[in-house]
Amino acid sequence: MTPPASGSSATDHAAPDIPSSKINALSIPGSTPVKVKHTTSVSEADFDLEAARTGTILDLCEQVPQVELEWFLRYALPVLRAGLDCDKVLQILERDPDAVKDDRWAMFSSYPLSAAEEGENDAFKPLTKLSKRICQAADKPGHVQGTVKLLSIATKSPESTTRENTSQPDAAAVLVEKYGEKPGPLKWADVAIVAEFKKNESDAHDNHKKMLWSMSYIMRDDPRRRFVYGFSIEDCKMRLWFASRSDVIVSEPFNFMKNRAATVRFFLSISYATRAQLGYDETIQLNDVKMHRTPTPESDVSFNIEVRDKDGTVTLYRTVEMLSNISADALLGRGTRVWLVWKVIRGKGTLSYESVGGVRVRYVLKDCWIDSDRISEGDIMDNIYDCPEGAIKSGLHTYLMHWTTHGRVHVRMRRADGVDVDVEDHTHNVMLNGRQPPRQLGTLLVRASKPHAKSNIRSGRQVRGGMSPCGTDSREFTQHSGKVHYRIVYKEVGDRLRTVGRMSAVFGHLAGVIRGVAVLYARGFIHRDISIGNVLVVDKGSIKQVKLSDLEYAKPWPDNRQPHGVRTGTIYFMSTEVASHEYQYWKDAAVKQVQVKQVQAADSDWFIQPLNPTRPSMLAAKKAAANHSTVFRHNVLHDAESVFWLSLYVLLMCVLARRDGTKLAVHPDDDAYQKAQNNLLNKLFAEPETRIKVMHFDGFLIKNSSGLDPRVEAAIHGLQQVRDLIVAAYRDAEAYLGVYPYEPVLHAPTIQQLFLDMASLFEGIAADLAENDIEVITDPPILAEGERHLLIELQARRKRDAQEDEVRKGKKAKTEGGDNPAPFDPAAATVPAPVMSVPVPSTSEQPNLSTASELEVPGSDILEPDDEDDYDVQTTSIAKGKGKAKGKGKAKGKGKAKGKGKAKGQG
Repeated sequence: MTPPASGSSATDHAAPDIPSSKINALSIPGSTPVKVKHTTSVSEADFDLEAARTGTILDLCEQVPQVELEWFLRYALPVLRAGLDCDKVLQILERDPDAVKDDRWAMFSSYPLSAAEEGENDAFKPLTKLSKRICQAADKPGHVQGTVKLLSIATKSPESTTRENTSQPDAAAVLVEKYGEKPGPLKWADVAIVAEFKKNESDAHDNHKKMLWSMSYIMRDDPRRRFVYGFSIEDCKMRLWFASRSDVIVSEPFNFMKNRAATVRFFLSISYATRAQLGYDETIQLNDVKMHRTPTPESDVSFNIEVRDKDGTVTLYRTVEMLSNISADALLGRGTRVWLVWKVIRGKGTLSYESVGGVRVRYVLKDCWIDSDRISEGDIMDNIYDCPEGAIKSGLHTYLMHWTTHGRVHVRMRRADGVDVDVEDHTHNVMLNGRQPPRQLGTLLVRASKPHAKSNIRSGRQVRGGMSPCGTDSREFTQHSGKVHYRIVYKEVGDRLRTVGRMSAVFGHLAGVIRGVAVLYARGFIHRDISIGNVLVVDKGSIKQVKLSDLEYAKPWPDNRQPHGVRTGTIYFMSTEVASHEYQYWKDAAVKQVQVKQVQAADSDWFIQPLNPTRPSMLAAKKAAANHSTVFRHNVLHDAESVFWLSLYVLLMCVLARRDGTKLAVHPDDDAYQKAQNNLLNKLFAEPETRIKVMHFDGFLIKNSSGLDPRVEAAIHGLQQVRDLIVAAYRDAEAYLGVYPYEPVLHAPTIQQLFLDMASLFEGIAADLAENDIEVITDPPILAEGERHLLIELQARRKRDAQEDEVRKGKKAKTEGGDNPAPFDPAAATVPAPVMSVPVPSTSEQPNLSTASELEVPGSDILEPDDEDDYDVQTTSIAKGKGKAKGKGKAKGKGKAKGKGKAKGQG
C-alpha cells in the first residue's frame, strides 16, 4: 500500500482518553448543528407508528407556523369554482332550520361538543351531513358533481399503496370517482384530505400529532401527491392544515359552529376543487398491473410518469423498480424518488417499449423538488460538460453520468374565472397563489411524545437532500424557500457499491471516486453530496466503471454568493465541518513562519500565482482571528472527507461470510467479528461526537477498531492513513484563516498530493484484500438482519439519551464560556482565485491519476509548506525505510506500507 504524505505512522499514534470538554470546545458558539432527518430512523421491517409520528414532529422542530384564518382561506385553499357564491350558500343554510338553529349547526345534538353524551365518533358524525348539506345548498342546474365527499372512517385503517401504516384518521374527504354508490376498500391513495377530532380541547396535542403524521404519510406513500390538506377539531375549535415540500402551516383556530362563513368556505373549496387543486399530480398515473420484480413493497406498484423537456416535448416512462425513496419520508425537503424505468413508445392506439436487440432499454428517472432559485441538475451537468475537448472533458465523461431528458413539471391549475392553465409546478406560486406564508402569529408547538433515538443507520435507501440547520435542542423553525417540481432521466443504470460483491473491488472503485472528485474539481466544481447513493458502478463493455451521480448540489468553486440556510449533503457522509457549519482545523495548525515562494512554470506543471507576496506569520493570523469572521463555505476537502466516511461505511456495513461451494453463508465463528464491526459502525454513524473524535484526535479510529476480522482491521489501518492525509490538508488550508481573505486557502500542491495519495491508498487496500477477499452478501434478508441489529442498538440508547439531555442542559453554560474561539466577521472583499492543474484521468477507460496533465483547478494560495511539514510523499516516515509512493502497493501488518517508485507530478 502506498504510504501517505504524512509525518507519522498510524501505528505510532497514541490512544488518548479524550476529555469531553475538549470535544465541546470544537464547536463555535452560535454555530448551528446539522439536524438528522428523524423520519429515516424508522425501519420498514419494524414499523412503529408512535416512533414514526415522533420522527415527523422532530423533523419540524416540534412546531408548525400559524397563519391568520383569512390568509389561509384566501391563499392556501383552492380557488372557488366559477359560479360558487359562499354568501348565497350561507344565506340558504341560515334560512333552513334543519341546517342552522340557535346560532349553531343544527346537525349536532350538543353545544359545545364536549358536553355531548355520545362517544367521540358519534359526536362528530354529523360533520358528514354538514358537508353534504353545504354542497346541496350550492347545487343548481348545470353544476358538476363534487370531487370529494367526507366519510367517517375512525374504525378503519385505509389500505397503503407502498408503505405500511396502521393509523386510523377520524374522517377523510375521499375521491368521489373511487367511492360512489358501491365503494370498495378505502385506500390512502384516494384520501384527499384527512381529519382528526377530539371532544375536549385538552386533547389537542394528540390531534395535532396524528394530523402531522397522516399528512406526512400521504406525501411519502404516494408519489402522485404534491401537497395535502387536513383539518382538526377539538370541541368546537377547528384548524385548517396544509403541507407541501417547502411549507407546513396551520390556521389560527376558529369556532366552526359560530363562524359558519369560514366553515362553508372551506367545504365548498375542497368539495369542488379539481384533483390538481387537491394536490394530485396528473402527470403520474398508477398502473393496475403489479410488477412483482423484487421483494420490496414499492416494486409491487408501477407508475406511468411524464417527463417534459424545455421545448415542451413530453416523454412517457414506466417504472420497473423503486431504487430510492428515503428522501420522501420527511414532509419538508426535496422529496426525491428514483426509479428504474422503461421508455414508452406511443404508436397509433398502441404502447410499446424502447428495445435494442429485443431487450428493453433501461433508464433511471429521478423525481424531486428543487429550490426555485437554483439551477437544475441537467443544466448543472451541461455547464460542467461545457469545456474544451481534452483530458478534462474525457475525464468528466468517464466519471460522471449523462442525462437523456429533463425539465420542470407542469400542472393544469384552475383560475378564479374557471379557466384551466398550464403552469410550472411551484410550492408558492401555484399552491399558495403566489404567496409565502407570513409569520405574524408565531408557531403552534407540537411536542414529541418520547425521547428520540439517534438516527438509525440505513444500508439501502439513504438519507438524501438538504439538512435542516435546526438542532436537536433548537426551537427555531427553518423556513424553506419555494420549490419547483423537477424530473431528470439518466442514460446509465448502475449498481451501488454495496452490491459489487467483493470488498477488493469496492476499494478499487473508491479510488475511482476520488479521481472523479479530482476531475470535477479540475473543471472548477465541487460535488457537495458524495454518498453511498450517489456512487454507481456501470457496465462499460468488459469492465466496471464507477460514476458520480446526483450533481444537483454541485456548484462552481470558488463561489462567493451568499450560501443557502439549509445545509447540503447526506448526513452519514457529511464532513464534520459541514455538519457543524464551522471551520475546525485552523486552531490545530502549528505556529510557524512560512516562507513565501512563487513557483515558476519552468519548475512545475502546477501554475500558481501569489495572492499576497508578504503573508504574516501563523501567530499573527491567530491574533487577527478575534477581529474578523468568515462565511463558511463547502470546499473540495469536504468532498474528500465524504469519500473517507463512505469508505468506512461500505467496509463496516458488509456482512462477513464464507463460501460453501457456490453459496455464501454467515459462519458462527465470525459472530464475534461481526459484533465488533457492528459496534464500530454504530459509533461512527450514530454518534456525531465519535466522528469529531476520529477527525481531531490522532489514533482514535485505530484505538476503537480492536476485535475486528483481521482483513477489516488491516483496511481500517489503511483508512487511518487516509484520515491523516485529509487532516493534514485541512490544517494547511486553514493555517491563515484569520487573515485576508478570511477563508481557507487551498494550497495547490497539497490538494494535488491529497488526490494522488488517497487513490493510491485505496488501491493498496484493494490489492491487500484481493489476496484474501471479503465477499459481500447482498441478499436482502441478511442485510435486513444487520439493520435490525442497528435498530435494536439505537432503541436501547433512547432511555439513556433522555437522561443525558438533562445533564447536557446543565453543562451548556460552562461549554459556552471560555472553551470556544472567538467568532469571525464576514470578509469585506474577495480576491480572484488563481488556477492550478491536477492529475486527471486520461482518455482510457481507467485513467492514471499519477500522470500530470495540463488541467486547471481553482485554487487560492501560493505558499509552499516548510520542508518539515511538506506533505509530499518524499518526506514521509510511514513507509518501511525511506520509500517513495507509487500508484499501487500493498499494506503489510497494521497500516505500515511499503512500495517503490514515486508519485508523478510535483508537490
